[in-house]
Amino acid sequence: MAKMILSTSHVDPLEKTDFWRAVVGPVYSISSIDGDTAAELEGEITTFPLASLTIGEIAFNEQRYQRDKRLINTGGLDSYLIQIVTGGSVCGDFDGVDAKASPGDILIIDLGRSVQSKVTPGRRMTIVIPRSELDRAVHWKNIHGMVLQAGAASTRLITHFMRGVLAVSAELTSQEEGMTRDALILLISAAINNSEVLYEKSATASLFSQGIKRSIIQFIEQNISSTEMGVSQIQSHFNISRTHLYRLFEPENGVSHYIKNKRLDYALYMLSTNGMQSLSGKQIARQCGFDSPNSLHRICRERFGMTLKELVKTGQHLTLLNRNETTLTSVYHQVMNAAQMIMNVNNPTLKTDN
Repeated sequence: MAKMILSTSHVDPLEKTDFWRAVVGPVYSISSIDGDTAAELEGEITTFPLASLTIGEIAFNEQRYQRDKRLINTGGLDSYLIQIVTGGSVCGDFDGVDAKASPGDILIIDLGRSVQSKVTPGRRMTIVIPRSELDRAVHWKNIHGMVLQAGAASTRLITHFMRGVLAVSAELTSQEEGMTRDALILLISAAINNSEVLYEKSATASLFSQGIKRSIIQFIEQNISSTEMGVSQIQSHFNISRTHLYRLFEPENGVSHYIKNKRLDYALYMLSTNGMQSLSGKQIARQCGFDSPNSLHRICRERFGMTLKELVKTGQHLTLLNRNETTLTSVYHQVMNAAQMIMNVNNPTLKTDN
């Protein structure tokens, strides 16, 4: 298992802040706590791939983090970030949920939702889990900003288990990696499902625990070209109330928003497929279920800040198309490239241990 280390201790002191911003940039926009542009930002990240997960450790000085809609739409991280707090503290606004985590606590962050937080100097053990692997296990609860308390037996078990995994990760076989991943997801989902600190937004999640959300998503994908497919048709097909439907898709800002994004995803797919690039905007809009080309272009600009034509011209539609398959490991390859732009080529700052 390859280990990757990115640290400001390996760069020129004058370049530390820019380097750390490049490292953290795919996940957060960062700044000093008080906004002082002269304040130095420092940190170190160590990561390992573990089957479909990415695990590791991170250390940092006092910093402020922000993850907004722009970064979410362009970053391509459809995952949960699990942070086991081993030093320092974190507090902030997790898309309307005020949360604070101290040493021993476990903080859960949905990378598909907004974050504004600040941290004191500290350390974390981290686990990045693809959304599809954890959502199913926790029955699609809203867990963004959830804190598993340090005193709970399940929290302590996860912490001890994670320390053990990091200690032996380099020695695991592929089969053992898969089993370890399954064990981590099982422990984390069990702690979430049994926790007494579930948010009010999650109170109705049990209504959909039999996989109805998965069925609705499949229905949307199968009917994406129909302009009539929308909230009313879904309500009728699944015999579900508008209120319950909204709660189910609340993490995606509602089912209507989810459908718009799916239609736009399909348009990006069409533009990247041989034989379809020559289609007109009107043809693409119709096949993706938009009522007009103007609707397609408006939604594209709202989401990406540019029109479809501009996306294709710059080639960004190919990158955006693959965002749901992006893992934190691949993001760190982007980080390495960014970091190399600011480091002295005669003084390597990246260490890779095999």
